[in-house]
Amino acid sequence: SRFKVQLFGVCNEAAKKQTNFLFHEGESIGSDGKKAHGPNSVISMVHHYLRKQCSSAKIISMHADNCVGQNKNKSVMAFICWYVMHGYAEEVIISFMRVGHTRCSVDAKFGRLKQQFRSSEVDSMDDVVSAVDSSCAAKD
Repeated sequence: SRFKVQLFGVCNEAAKKQTNFLFHEGESIGSDGKKAHGPNSVISMVHHYLRKQCSSAKIISMHADNCVGQNKNKSVMAFICWYVMHGYAEEVIISFMRVGHTRCSVDAKFGRLKQQFRSSEVDSMDDVVSAVDSSCAAKD
């Protein structure tokens, strides 16, 4: 039977690198994987990314889509304030993309991933990881 895999990506435009978080629907936050990209999940993944990939950055500039359930909500804003108040960064700037932001880096990388999935046989989580890795290996 089919299984759902949740994918959340963070694109570091300065390093020209995208980091993807993949997890099976049974491993997500929320019942039956329904809140996989809710604010708790988003905060957890962004915090992990920032601490592992941007620990020395003093000023962080983030761009997110306008999804209220994921990014544009009081929980994510509170996390950003907490991150600065605890001295992990001096400043965090967050900008929200306009509707129809199909020309940004993250969307381009997800488009490449979609093409990779269409041309690959994906039957397991290992196949999903392989498809994601090979799509990210393509040049910008």
